[in-house]
Amino acid sequence: IRSHHPLAPLPADGRGCRFGLGGVSMDDSFNPEEEQKQEIMVLQSILMDEFEELEPEVLNKHRRRRRCTLTILPHPSSQGTNYVQVVLHVTLEPTYPVLLPLIRVENAAAAAHKLGDPVLS
Repeated sequence: IRSHHPLAPLPADGRGCRFGLGGVSMDDSFNPEEEQKQEIMVLQSILMDEFEELEPEVLNKHRRRRRCTLTILPHPSSQGTNYVQVVLHVTLEPTYPVLLPLIRVENAAAAAHKLGDPVLS
């Protein structure tokens, strides 16, 4: 029996684990690294040039944080003027998707408009 309560004890047989918000339960087949690879592949196929995978941050011999940037444009196909452009710097903890990603928002250098400025005047 698996509990969805974050502080509930593990089953007596040692199978499964509880991590993250809401006490997500997972069985032995759950592999965060494989989940991350699949999500990155999906992001690359959707965002193409607006996605960049960076070198991982090495935590120790066996643990790394994946890092990537996502450039967000109102008109990514250049069919309209992009007055704003932001870059999301995303860092995935080794146990992501169990732990939430760290996200930093940055105004892109190429943007004609800066974060915080009114778009229309």
